[in-house]
Amino acid sequence: MADSSLIRLGVLTRPHGVEGGMRCRLDQQSVPVVDTPCRVSIGYSMSFVQPYELIKCEPGREGELVCYFRGIDNREKTELLSDRGIFVEQRVLHYGEIWSDPGLIGSRILDESGKELGRLAGMFDSTAHYIWRVEQGEREWLLPAIEEFVIDVDEEEGVIKVRLIPGLYDDDAEEVTSG
Repeated sequence: MADSSLIRLGVLTRPHGVEGGMRCRLDQQSVPVVDTPCRVSIGYSMSFVQPYELIKCEPGREGELVCYFRGIDNREKTELLSDRGIFVEQRVLHYGEIWSDPGLIGSRILDESGKELGRLAGMFDSTAHYIWRVEQGEREWLLPAIEEFVIDVDEEEGVIKVRLIPGLYDDDAEEVTSG
């Protein structure tokens, strides 16, 4: 199942329990819900994968999932999968909020007038909300991923429209006069 439409979900780190559970350390901060059962590929890289069926996937510790595979039903079998990547189709992953979906990375960021401000290059959770890292050439700036700033997300077109406030995008914040 070595397929270029697959993305790496994370790395299978070690067994969980005695009934075939396997901890998966995720590549992203966002913990997805995974549609199961689904076909996955497991291997050190996409060049060396074997197909498996993921039959159950549940939240584990922070930043982890616990995965169960058909035919892998004891600790000894799970240990054979340790330190290998798990690759899945993007369509089987769902995130609680659009703001945390790593599938948005690479989207073009436009202001309300349609001016391109850069591309979404990354995201992280700041506890209060997600922060998007936007790159435009050599420049990098941060955008709070909240409704006040994000007007529209078009996942199919890979375009995100945002509303800027003074000082958010450029350093030319409006001067406040006192007196």
